[in-house]
Amino acid sequence: MNGRLKAVLGAVLLSGLTSASAQSQELGVFASGGVGGLRDVRRPVGAGVSGAWFFTDQIGLRVDAARSWAREHRTTLACRPGSGEPVICESVELLSKSSYPLVDAALVVRQRVPATGVQFELGAGPTNVAITNEIVTTRDSVYSPRVRSSANGYFLLAGMLIQPKWKLPISFHGMYAYHKTSELDGCVGRLNEPLCSQRFHLHELRLSAVAALRR
Repeated sequence: MNGRLKAVLGAVLLSGLTSASAQSQELGVFASGGVGGLRDVRRPVGAGVSGAWFFTDQIGLRVDAARSWAREHRTTLACRPGSGEPVICESVELLSKSSYPLVDAALVVRQRVPATGVQFELGAGPTNVAITNEIVTTRDSVYSPRVRSSANGYFLLAGMLIQPKWKLPISFHGMYAYHKTSELDGCVGRLNEPLCSQRFHLHELRLSAVAALRR
């Protein structure tokens, strides 16, 4: 994560935590699943925590931090020089293993539906991802060594929050998020490298349980 994004996320957190004018504060946990990603990170699943600070009924700040994992199976040809033949090629089953932390910060706008416990939310802000990838064969031998690369970008969100008719200060939140970053630079000199000159773009669904800390 570069210094500029750290400064942005730090400012968002500090303004939310220290502001005395916040109308409400929320803390939640979520599970996530997505499609897209990049070459070897197509169907990640993960979990994370989220915090939100609303300074009016409609406008607030949100920070999310998550950890996700992905596994991709594929087949490739492995060729080597032969003794009696110039080249010997065989089919090899590969397992590409990826994991990454994902940090988001967003300015959000929320609208309550009158006389219901339903609210809708839209937001946008910066995102940072740091992906670690390793490719092994089905015999657990390393095919491509562990590589790590990070990138900054932006994300967009649209969500719905439902407050059941009970006394507990807990509500449920469903959110769609789209992430897109600059190119990753995890290049080690192999063909079809999963983190080399690839942009991380992910369509993600998050389901959260959210506790209201102050209203």
